[in-house]
Amino acid sequence: MSMTFADAAELVLRDAGEALPVAELWRRMAERGLVETAGATPEATLRVTLLRQTAGSTLAAGKGTPRFYRRGDGAYGLWAELATAQQQAIAAKPAEPTALIRERDF
Repeated sequence: MSMTFADAAELVLRDAGEALPVAELWRRMAERGLVETAGATPEATLRVTLLRQTAGSTLAAGKGTPRFYRRGDGAYGLWAELATAQQQAIAAKPAEPTALIRERDF
């Protein structure tokens, strides 16, 4: 079964019931065979995919309801599983600038 990176991440996070670092999230996705990729850096692809749908990310700005949130330690969790007060607190913060992504990072 092949899913998109975002759909697979959502499934793994829902099953985990907690936020996970990208490396652990990717390990669990790969272990379950949820995504197929020929890319050399699937972890980096996952990280960018998550950022594009993460609350408070400049990559996600203006793209509707976020799908994920990122904790201060870099772990990602599901936006829908946060309490309304937590969502409001995150949404009230200005978007954090993302690091410049260079071609060599992929």
